Amino acid sequence: MTLSELYEMAYSTDASRPVTMYVFEDDESRDKYRNNPREGEISLVLQSHYKASVFLKEQYANAIVRNFYAIGMDQVDVVIGFREEGT
Repeated sequence: MTLSELYEMAYSTDASRPVTMYVFEDDESRDKYRNNPREGEISLVLQSHYKASVFLKEQYANAIVRNFYAIGMDQVDVVIGFREEGT
């Protein structure tokens, strides 16, 4: 699944409150951030107000979702990876 596909699922829920996605480029960054927000790094923060095609750049739109974790009622951590050239 790509980040765009996951985001579109969140967008389509039509919830009264938007889903917030915290996007990390690897598990280590997520773990560091969750242990101490001053150490880890979030790559993107997305809220499901708009269709993904409106604002996601190709680099992130086509990123592969490696894992996602519910961290609250309407909050999700997403760990992504990128496709290698030629795959």
